[in-house]
Amino acid sequence: MRADDRDLGAAGMKLTGEGVYERDVHERQRAADLTVGEAVNAMVDSLAMRDRWAIYKSQGIALAWRFPNTRYEDVLMAARNELEKKLRNNLATRLYWT
Repeated sequence: MRADDRDLGAAGMKLTGEGVYERDVHERQRAADLTVGEAVNAMVDSLAMRDRWAIYKSQGIALAWRFPNTRYEDVLMAARNELEKKLRNNLATRLYWT
């Protein structure tokens, strides 16, 4: 997840202020995005297998629904609600719900 071979050079671009300070805003944004991505991934991984599979299927990661005794749409709604609760309580992602 940390190595992105599709980087088109944005990480190397730098913006300058008034010639005094030089900040790499793209690298800072990339680091923040990685932190949030890792937190979301950890929260998805902490879900029950059925809920995790529903999230994966909704995002195109998994293609088949492996739980024939349950209805995919019902499980997906429950999984999204559970994931949102976990993300609201997580330090890295709670700012998105304030």
